[in-house]
Amino acid sequence: MKLSQVLAVARNTFTESIRQPISMVLLLLALGVLSLNPAISSYTLEDDDALLRDIGLSTIFVAGLFLSAFTAAGALSVEIRRKTVLSVVSKPISRPTFIVGKYFGALAAVAIAQFLWSLALLFTLRHGTLMTVREPYHEPVIFFGLGALVLATVLSSVGNYLRGYNFASSFLYSLSILLSIAMVPAFMYDAKWNRVEFWSQFDPQLLLAIFLIAQALAILCAIAVAVATRLGQMTTLTICTIIFLAGLTAEYFIGPYVDHSGSARAIYAALPNLQYLWLGEALLEGRRVSGLYVIMTTCYSGLYVAAILGIATALFQTRDVG
Repeated sequence: MKLSQVLAVARNTFTESIRQPISMVLLLLALGVLSLNPAISSYTLEDDDALLRDIGLSTIFVAGLFLSAFTAAGALSVEIRRKTVLSVVSKPISRPTFIVGKYFGALAAVAIAQFLWSLALLFTLRHGTLMTVREPYHEPVIFFGLGALVLATVLSSVGNYLRGYNFASSFLYSLSILLSIAMVPAFMYDAKWNRVEFWSQFDPQLLLAIFLIAQALAILCAIAVAVATRLGQMTTLTICTIIFLAGLTAEYFIGPYVDHSGSARAIYAALPNLQYLWLGEALLEGRRVSGLYVIMTTCYSGLYVAAILGIATALFQTRDVG
């Protein structure tokens, strides 16, 4: 397996994935939901910001699930169905190289979308919820956040009209850069434009939660690639959704029977325990996550992805693509 070939397949898959209309739809839909979360979470009688954080993380998790399934299926099963995969595997590129390249290309497309969603979540948390009508809107967040969105749209439209650039990919790149830049002034001022400490506005535990969600999406993306080697797009989405729900509830439904049943132990080990990678409840309860826990879950995620990619390679080796 040559690294140059893996990177070539990954780069091509990434470019094709971010140009898919469904990717743009899911990206904008999740951004829209995240922008509405401050209004949605303003009706609790306790900690509105905690609910805002939990809803935001859940939005990223669920949107990432759908994007992973659609991206992986589009990158693999659609090519198999259209037989365009023949033009690749007929060249001196091995099937394992093709699978690994497809995975990393799809994962890169999911990662850049999650990066944007995470920035949007940080903006909404910086704005916070308005407990009463007397509380002022956070003008720096609104001004710089919306400014980045409008400018990215304008630049992408102009580039598409004058130079023929793909709008979806140009918008994704532009918004990622502009929103990152806009974060600096938006987080340096409070709602009344008073200067505040920039780094003090970030919660390290929230950043760890986002990092662990990225690992969960890496696992789901690997599962989607493995399923897409044999099944179509909608079936891949259905199976990934079932595994997603099973992975989140395995500890509750299967965990109590692990010590008494070999079947339960096997199912529990085979399913991705996504509950380990979900820190929403820990953040709500005020519990802190240690660095050792993050290291252990990262190792778990890496080993699980490697195992699933091995299964995907085995399934694709015997797949007739002709």
